[in-house]
Formats: sequence, C-alpha cells, structure tokens
Amino acid sequence: DIYHLDDNAYKYICNLIKSYKTAVKYQFYSLMFKDELISKKPIVIPALQGEMGGKRYYLFSIEPSTLLKIGFVLHRTKVNDSLAPTYQRLLVPKRLKGITKFIDGGGYFPNSILLNFADVNDTIKVTFDPIHQEEGSNSEFGLLNIPNAYGIAYIIDGQHRVYGYANSSQKEKHTIPVVAFQDMSNDEQLRIFMEINENQKAVSKDLRIDLEQDLLWTSERLDSRMKALRSSIIKELCGKTGN
Repeated sequence: DIYHLDDNAYKYICNLIKSYKTAVKYQFYSLMFKDELISKKPIVIPALQGEMGGKRYYLFSIEPSTLLKIGFVLHRTKVNDSLAPTYQRLLVPKRLKGITKFIDGGGYFPNSILLNFADVNDTIKVTFDPIHQEEGSNSEFGLLNIPNAYGIAYIIDGQHRVYGYANSSQKEKHTIPVVAFQDMSNDEQLRIFMEINENQKAVSKDLRIDLEQDLLWTSERLDSRMKALRSSIIKELCGKTGN
C-alpha cells in the first residue's frame, strides 16, 4: 500500500497546488488513497431513483464538505493514464477564488453537479434502499447508501462549483443538488462531458444587459442600481446608433 510518487505524479501535484491552493488536499487524498474507506459507516442520503437514456441515476442533495472528501476529478495527465480516457482540465485559480467569494456573499448555484459513482468491489459500492413509489411514476424514493471512501465520486461536471466551497464558510451549511450515475465507464463520462460542453450556450451580451437592468433596478445596493442604470443607458445608445 505504498503510493509511488514518480516524476509525473510530482509534476501533477505541483500543478494541483498552483490551481487548487489550500483545497489541493481533497484531490491529493483521493489520488493517494483512492477507493480506501474514510469510515466504515456509509453516507446515507434521501434520494430519488430514476432512469434516462437507458441509465439509472440518483437525484439528491449533499453537503459540499462531504462531496469534497469523496470526490475525484479525472484530469488529463499521465498520472491518470491507467484510467484513460480522461477529460478534465485543471481548475482556473482566479475563477475558483471568485466562486468562493460569490458563495460567501450569499450567492448559490441552483443547477446540479453531475457525478458518477464507481463500484470498487462487491462491498464498496453504492446501494439504494427503496421506500416508496407513487402509482404511475417511474421514479422511486428511498435511501442512497454511499461508501465513505476516497475518490469514489467522479465529478463529471461542476468541479469549479464543488471546489469553490473548499475555502468557503458555507461548505458545511449548504446542500448542493446532485445528479449521479453509477459505475459508468470513462468513455461514457467523456461522451457526457463533451455533450454538455458542446451544447451549452453562453448568455449573449444583449440579453445579459437586459437581465441586469431588470434584476438590479430596485436593488438595495447603490452600486447594483448604478449597474442597472449603466445597462439601461448602453441599451438605449445601442438602439439609437444601431450597433
């Protein structure tokens, strides 16, 4: 049970420190102690079980502090070559810091984190205990039993949001929504990752200006109302000049 810190792993960890700062410990633990139990007591969470695209999934909410401990990001690095294909890039430090500030300032993200739970063996794998299913519904309510193990939850989409909580005062207070698949191959994870990133469209500048005007016009904060006024002026000038 010795982790071999070769040149590739050393370079990867150095890059992790640059990107993750003090939050590096979560990815580092999951790298060194992958699939090892943190505690024999599983994480038990109320969840909905459903199916889409021929795949079973679970819908639940979880504390970021818990997800950070069991989460793992499959970065594109030679350290993870044995798990290929890999698909994630390292975090952007400036963006990570901004997300933490946003969260601590009262902000939140209502969209779900996308995970895949890896089945390690017959004893260390996610199980679902059904409790109730309404007539006419394909969804089923129950308890999700997640092994409390390092690196068991692959973060397919949402790594910035998850790690934005690492240095936040809200990481044990908030619960974040999650959609989780189980024992999905890396090829399937890659396909979903690509589909999400190819089909997502950024909010256009014109629409963002309109939304800022509507959202911030009656804000209690003077700087927010000034931003709304600026958006309104920009919109008016663009309308008159045709640009």
